[in-house]
Amino acid sequence: MNIKFLRLVVLALLSGTLAGCALPAIDNQATVIGGRNIGDEYFGATNGVLFNDLDVMAIGPIVPRVSSDFDRYWNHQLSYPATSLLGKPSTAPEIVLDKLKAKQDTGAIKRNKSAGPLGSSGSSLHAKTFIVDGRKIFVGSFNFDPRSINLNTELGFVIESPELADTMERTMTERLPSDSYRLSLNRDGDLYWVEETPSGKIIHSSEPYTPAGRRFLVWLMSILPLEPLL
Repeated sequence: MNIKFLRLVVLALLSGTLAGCALPAIDNQATVIGGRNIGDEYFGATNGVLFNDLDVMAIGPIVPRVSSDFDRYWNHQLSYPATSLLGKPSTAPEIVLDKLKAKQDTGAIKRNKSAGPLGSSGSSLHAKTFIVDGRKIFVGSFNFDPRSINLNTELGFVIESPELADTMERTMTERLPSDSYRLSLNRDGDLYWVEETPSGKIIHSSEPYTPAGRRFLVWLMSILPLEPLL
């Protein structure tokens, strides 16, 4: 398997950017790349909406390259510690961890098992991945939007592996139709949503299961000149 580290927005460091990358690296021996953030909703540990994500773990020569690139960002002259902007935190990290552990021990934190690996009615698909020609896959933090291109510092892996690409394609083909909506355009160019159910297809002319107020807000934002800021 040939893994090439992809620096997506290196030059963005020069403009004071937001850190959009999710990059744990352990002792320069292993690294995990993907779009998953650190939060209960990304690990099925909440009763609210969950974010289903996709990560890859890498070992070998690629790890020091990932660590070096992150250090270059972390130690850049335009990177500032959060405490320099917000002041000292009112609660020490150790106290926070103790409280979380206490909740876990008492059963206050329960893992939500209702969400499948690629999505469910109680979850939102958050993975940033695609397959190219059945031979390569991309997994990372990069979104297809102007903010990821121009502002955030994003990264990801291009993985050359027909076997992995085939596995991902089969999983998406089998799972996504029942766990997500398919977007299409009608003859008038209007958007509609197709929901696959055991009893057949359901066509939605508006975003499914969203309140009217939220749909109005989305419509209002669509007519504002916000595209360069998204």
